[in-house]
Amino acid sequence: KIVRPQAAVITLVVAGVLLGWSLWKGRDLTVGDSQAGVPELRPDSRYNKDTAAVVSNFSLGTDIFKVIAETDPEGCIKHEVMDQVDRYGWTIENTPGVSSTISLPWAARKVNAAFSEANPKWKVLPRNNFTMVQATSPIPTGSGLLNPDCSALAVFVFAADHRANTIHAIEAATVKYNAANAAEFFETHGDVDAAYCDEKLAARRDIGVKGEELRRATAKLKKKGLSEEDIAARSNIVELSAARDAAKEKLAGLTKACPVNFAMASANVGVMAATNEVVHKLEKEILLYVYLAIILCVVLSFWHEKLPSVISIMLPLGLVSWMAYAVMAMYGIGMKVATLPVVAPAVGIGVDYGIYIYATLAGAVAGGYKFEEGYYKTLKMTGKAVVSTGVTLGLGVATWLFSDLQFQRDMGVMLVFMFTANMFGAILILPAIGRFLLPEKPLPPGQVPVFKSRH
Repeated sequence: KIVRPQAAVITLVVAGVLLGWSLWKGRDLTVGDSQAGVPELRPDSRYNKDTAAVVSNFSLGTDIFKVIAETDPEGCIKHEVMDQVDRYGWTIENTPGVSSTISLPWAARKVNAAFSEANPKWKVLPRNNFTMVQATSPIPTGSGLLNPDCSALAVFVFAADHRANTIHAIEAATVKYNAANAAEFFETHGDVDAAYCDEKLAARRDIGVKGEELRRATAKLKKKGLSEEDIAARSNIVELSAARDAAKEKLAGLTKACPVNFAMASANVGVMAATNEVVHKLEKEILLYVYLAIILCVVLSFWHEKLPSVISIMLPLGLVSWMAYAVMAMYGIGMKVATLPVVAPAVGIGVDYGIYIYATLAGAVAGGYKFEEGYYKTLKMTGKAVVSTGVTLGLGVATWLFSDLQFQRDMGVMLVFMFTANMFGAILILPAIGRFLLPEKPLPPGQVPVFKSRH
């Protein structure tokens, strides 16, 4: 009776309400982790409890967001450079979600105070270059705070957790400080501007890029057993060496001082931040490609009923996909690399349900059956298989809900919902849509209705 006009309209109205709720609730979906600790484990697991204890009782933790301050060589003995890095550390340490920071200026202030009998008033950055040398020389490059020529200074940001909101706050604070610091620098240094400093930054990075390409090409040739002389004579090695030298020459010509650039990011939280950016960019794009491929297959399968078949099969499928985002937001399941591929296979299984139901229903209506009778026969034939498959798949993955692994529980929630919801979409929403798109075919008196294959 779901295909009777009044019932079909009510079904479509309910589907519209569910779509509106999904679009509203889906806005709360986070891209990245939504819980503290390791997301693969339950919040009450031993590891996550220990991590929470460490973060709550100490200023250091296991989640590190590492920012690289890019500047000229010998920057660690210049007060102006060190002051910019120090102010960034103070700014980011006062960002919500950050426990503490460690940087070269942070260590230099402690060393400077230590040389003055640990007097707190000397816990500052010296303005005198020789005193700055004294404050920074005890700090080795092995600390990870600086590179050999002091052109790259690391700032270790210890985050309280690696949830998406925490990472986003640190990123936003870094971007904001970078822009404000550059604007303040250009106000007091009229001899340079943003264009000049962008060119200098690009030249500095180009040296590293060309050097890495040269290193990889050389290592590949060494594996082939070539001698140093033969490697140096190879055309690609000559070209890469020339490009690296040109980049060095270009940077040598850009001698004016520029503001420190704070580049994001490395360490485990930095990698998560970069991953979240890619997931945010590609999540809708990947789903779009999946749907375009499915639409193409549906059109080829039902060539003579292209529009009705696409609308009837794809609309319930799209509704379930949007509802999946809302369910993820409700249960605190973040969209990340591990969960991103789950939506695609669930869509692939869901479209099977729709194709089976539509093919049988369209064949029945085309053969002369009244719509209600045709759908009744569809349920008796392919409907049984669709419901049995949906229930079997749903119950199979429902066992994941009892797992001790949080990730497996999350996947169980998503798959149980998508397998079941796609089944209901195929047996309830699809025929309600088809009721208005598949016209009944009147038969001559005495002719018996038959099934006509529409697939």
